[in-house]
Amino acid sequence: MTVSEINNEDEGEDEDAVLDDPDDEMDDESNLLDGSQEDNDAEAGAVLDSLSTDDITMLATKIGSDWTKLAPHVNLKPKDIKEIQEDSEDIVLQARQTLVTWQDLVGSKATWTTLSQALKAAGLEQIEKES
Repeated sequence: MTVSEINNEDEGEDEDAVLDDPDDEMDDESNLLDGSQEDNDAEAGAVLDSLSTDDITMLATKIGSDWTKLAPHVNLKPKDIKEIQEDSEDIVLQARQTLVTWQDLVGSKATWTTLSQALKAAGLEQIEKES
């Protein structure tokens, strides 16, 4: 076998190897896309479960004077409750401040799901159903 035949044979092997790689890469890419789709679905779910400013305002109106029942179930301490009572006599504003304080305390865990659980625990499931 001559040197050029050996080189041609080696090049042929490389071409076969190169041809196999794109298929493998495509499988890897499809796996990545599948993972990204799952991430996108999770993010979409999180967005749907998050509470907007409008949601907080609407809920505060519905909660009204029952905010004192809800407050302990959203991890507000007695000092927080007292502070809210002293800051305003407006019941809706107090309910709103309860929800905003809760959001500040728990961050991204302040979701419809966790609020629904707290409303049920406070005996306010009728508000949860109305929302």
